[in-house]
Amino acid sequence: MAFRRAASSGVLLVATLLSIACRNINSPQARQDFEAAIRDDQIDTIQRMLDAGFNPNQEPSGDCSTPLALAAMHGNADSVTLLFEHGAQPDAPAASDSRTALQCVAELEQALPEMVALLLQNGADVNLTRRDGTTALMLAASRGHVETVRLLLEAGADIHMRSEAGKTAVALAVEMKRTEVVKLLEGAGAKLPAQPAGPEETQGMTVTSLLTSAGMIVLGETWDEARPKIETGEHLDTFHQTPTRSIETCRINGQVYRLIFERVRTGPYKLARIEIQ
Repeated sequence: MAFRRAASSGVLLVATLLSIACRNINSPQARQDFEAAIRDDQIDTIQRMLDAGFNPNQEPSGDCSTPLALAAMHGNADSVTLLFEHGAQPDAPAASDSRTALQCVAELEQALPEMVALLLQNGADVNLTRRDGTTALMLAASRGHVETVRLLLEAGADIHMRSEAGKTAVALAVEMKRTEVVKLLEGAGAKLPAQPAGPEETQGMTVTSLLTSAGMIVLGETWDEARPKIETGEHLDTFHQTPTRSIETCRINGQVYRLIFERVRTGPYKLARIEIQ
């Protein structure tokens, strides 16, 4: 039975090699044969096809369809290495939205940190963005790939970069409830995004928990205590509604807040509540 399988594989290899010799390497069928060899990690076939002139930097025909992206997404380390040896460009667009092989791997449902490491070792730009401003770190964070996120951080991934939608990697991790990734990014210095609170939370610490973790204000602080922190953001307006209330409008971490300070008699103004604008 093993002999039959080996013989069958040999026949397939011979047929493929004859196909290479007889067909235009730029034909659609030749491309399909090349892609199939890469997906199946057929190193000998890939080697012969590259030697015959197949382009390791073929333009993508669909999402993540370049030879390098296909090999990396299938976890075929030998194929990835071989493609690099024949001049594969690590940051060549692998899809119409300018995704690179690194980004294609980072957004897979199943984490492939060994492929991420291999791409980075061969010069993949860790902070390159696809057309919507999304980085590999953002994609891996939203998927919850802890080890991939760690590798990207070690390679110099910028935790402060934002997509065109204004989202950072940690914001995406928070949205997707990727707790371990959030902790990892926080440890690297990422600031948690401010989140709107429900009506029942407007008098409690929950409203300001994210601001507090970012080193911002907390309820009960006096005006004098809070003011230096407010001024680290963008102070937009001050409005004294009554002698017992002062309302400050500020932009902190990209979110606009109304900070309501109240006082009793002649006591100091103290932060009573925060409203999301």
